[in-house]
Amino acid sequence: MPDVPPLSVVLPVYNAARFLMSALDSILSQDFREFECIAINDGSTDQSPCLLEEYQKRDPRVRVVHQRNIGLVETLNRGISLARAPLIARMDADDICLPGRFMTQMQYFKGRNDLGVLGGQIQLIDERGHLLRTVDYPAGGKELELFLYRGSPVAHPAVMLRKVAVQEAGLYRRAFKHAEDYDLWLRVHEAGYAIENLKVPLIGYRQHTENVSVVHRREQALATLAAQCAHRSRFAGLGDPTANLEKLDERVFDLFPEALTADLKNELFLVLIGTNSFVTRDELVKALAAFRRMPADLRRTRRGTAFLIQVGWGAWKRHLYLLAAVTVFRAFLTAPVDVVSIVGGKLIRLVRQFLSERIRRAA
Repeated sequence: MPDVPPLSVVLPVYNAARFLMSALDSILSQDFREFECIAINDGSTDQSPCLLEEYQKRDPRVRVVHQRNIGLVETLNRGISLARAPLIARMDADDICLPGRFMTQMQYFKGRNDLGVLGGQIQLIDERGHLLRTVDYPAGGKELELFLYRGSPVAHPAVMLRKVAVQEAGLYRRAFKHAEDYDLWLRVHEAGYAIENLKVPLIGYRQHTENVSVVHRREQALATLAAQCAHRSRFAGLGDPTANLEKLDERVFDLFPEALTADLKNELFLVLIGTNSFVTRDELVKALAAFRRMPADLRRTRRGTAFLIQVGWGAWKRHLYLLAAVTVFRAFLTAPVDVVSIVGGKLIRLVRQFLSERIRRAA
């Protein structure tokens, strides 16, 4: 292999022994063979370090780096800095590279100096590797650009990156943990590089209970919205108020002018308030406390009114009649028209349900 390989594969590894061998085997069996695989052990406490060492002894393309646990964002940035190639393939230690992935992506990059990020379709697989379904992403152009303004238009572990593009964009940012890829794609796009997808499956994306999207759903949603707001602020020439943040929380949205977040109020509300089953009194009280901490403009939305009514209904079912009355009264004082509309709609649905049930029984 040449001193400067045409491709570097960056593989972050943290307690991934269960699936690591399958991931490494799928990488090393690719028909495009001129690459280095930088496997970074991020302080694993399982058998991952031993497995990595075995593969390094077996195949000179595997380059193992051990470090204390610093998290995915810093690990990815370290992998990019260590990469010797101009192109970098991302890979996760619980996924599988499908045959021909590297060759297909490498060929597509030829003559495309404008291309910064290239993804493709993914095959969702279960823990045993069985196919669940195929997920498609927009190929490029306006369709992808519109998708980009709503969420990530590429599957992170399936992408191949132009190293100079992600460096110009500023690499991954720690504050956007769990949506660090989406934040980076927005900045790569702003830097003038194209983001595209191949219309062929590139990886088997394993679904299990430890996936980030399952474990950290709320943090991911918050970071996604913050990335959108930061992009809008930069595009408007107002700078990026998140540039020096180490961590995101609900207060990040106070840093942006209301004009930049006006159309995101429903999404912001759902992220900030979280999910609640309203089964116990403690859940109801916590939900109301979270509601009171929200910005006033979000509390006064129709979504906020509907939330208060939902809390009131939950309190009524728990026989907390005073709490129910106070909550609904507060909603009425804030938005009486919305209360009438929402309650009226609920009553109409209840009446229809009652009549339907009566007709069914009489039939």
